[in-house]
Amino acid sequence: MSYTEAGGRRATSIRKVSSPGSGGVPGKNSSGTVTAVSASSLSIEGSSGGGAKFTQTFVIDAKTHVVARGASKSLAGGGPITNAVGKGDHVDVAFEESGTTLHATEVRVMSKAPTK
Repeated sequence: MSYTEAGGRRATSIRKVSSPGSGGVPGKNSSGTVTAVSASSLSIEGSSGGGAKFTQTFVIDAKTHVVARGASKSLAGGGPITNAVGKGDHVDVAFEESGTTLHATEVRVMSKAPTK
């Protein structure tokens, strides 16, 4: 938020931040189909603008929040992400970048893989 001092404080610009105190740095997100998942990593494949394909692998740890139908039961007591996320699921991943490492902060299952 920025202010002017013209007869009192008035906001001249207000912008959304990713979280309080984050300095306004927007979070990073990717969407795609799970190609591999383990207790410590998640790989997705997707397409970006213009039809270009991408593959990304994210580090998963105890701080990674998982949002999926039934996740509160399947992950109770520190169960692995594999209890809620599987190969072929369509997911949205919020992540932070640290050097060349992508750390998943949230994995949201948008749709489960079709059952065969």
